[in-house]
Amino acid sequence: MLLSEFPEKLLLRIFFLCFENATVVPPSQSDIRPSLTQVCRQWRRLMLATPTIWQDVDFSPVPFQHPINLLKLAKLWLRRSKGALLSLNFCADARSAMTAGQLPTSAQQLLYGGGSFNIVKSIIFPCASRIRSLTCIICTEEVIKAFLKIPLGTLEALESVEVTFLNDFDRCSTPFTQEEISDFTVFRSLPSLRRATFHIFNGIDPLDLQLPWNRLTKLDLGSTAMPPEVFTTIIHFSAPSLTEGFFQIGSRSSLLRWFKTCHTPRRDISEAAPQAHRAKQ
Repeated sequence: MLLSEFPEKLLLRIFFLCFENATVVPPSQSDIRPSLTQVCRQWRRLMLATPTIWQDVDFSPVPFQHPINLLKLAKLWLRRSKGALLSLNFCADARSAMTAGQLPTSAQQLLYGGGSFNIVKSIIFPCASRIRSLTCIICTEEVIKAFLKIPLGTLEALESVEVTFLNDFDRCSTPFTQEEISDFTVFRSLPSLRRATFHIFNGIDPLDLQLPWNRLTKLDLGSTAMPPEVFTTIIHFSAPSLTEGFFQIGSRSSLLRWFKTCHTPRRDISEAAPQAHRAKQ
């Protein structure tokens, strides 16, 4: 049988067996999806007509790409996903570099596009209603405000979230007034959110995130130091649903320690953070 005579359903099954990880933007040698679109017209048409091929995306903060080109690539990949639910990861390469000991010198180095454009307004918000899983680093006051003020219910499909908040490495205090904090709506009343991880290094109180506490099954705040009264309040609200939790009781979060342990296996949270406590129902 000629390759062109293969049934398309069989071709798609073979394609998916070749995809070990999420698709990577900008294209990487580890991702064969772009190469498959260049084999022949049939394969290109089939690849581009299958949104689930493009629904899991890792955004790599490549420093030598022109930022406008990076933004165009991101929008192209998201258009290919059409109406499929999305898993977006803006942290994969940043964590690999940190694990290898290459600590960044500024927060912008961790961002897709190097901070040249607002990833919330340009990438996350336009497809927010389709995002099922989101992993990202949110830094600089402008980007943090844009994220936390995403309108109520916009992330309606969100099931899992992991967000790192930091202003910059030399400024850890929150830039927000109490009035601005009361307007944080991004996580409020999300019907599907069950798993949440936050690394907070800019002074935001976890309670101000207004999470749907009584729906969460997993909550990881193990890198975010909090006073005992905040911890007990969170446990009070989340106890009905929580099955797994990681918390740190203390006065100050260590950004450097988080960088060095971001891939530490967490059989017991106390192995990664001496003052951390694990709460499990």
